[in-house]
Amino acid sequence: MIKLLNVVKNEIPVEYEIFIVQHGLSKANAPTDILTLPGVTETYTKEFADINLNVIASA
Repeated sequence: MIKLLNVVKNEIPVEYEIFIVQHGLSKANAPTDILTLPGVTETYTKEFADINLNVIASA
């Protein structure tokens, strides 16, 4: 079983994505200082782990 898992892990590509849901955050009126943390986090996860970050906010 372990051998099979190792083969699958090396053979099948896996993509990860992170979703952050911010119900109280307005896309239209988001202050710059509030957007700084998700921006820095997105850069870090993309550069070091090749993981996409998605932020879902209110309209």
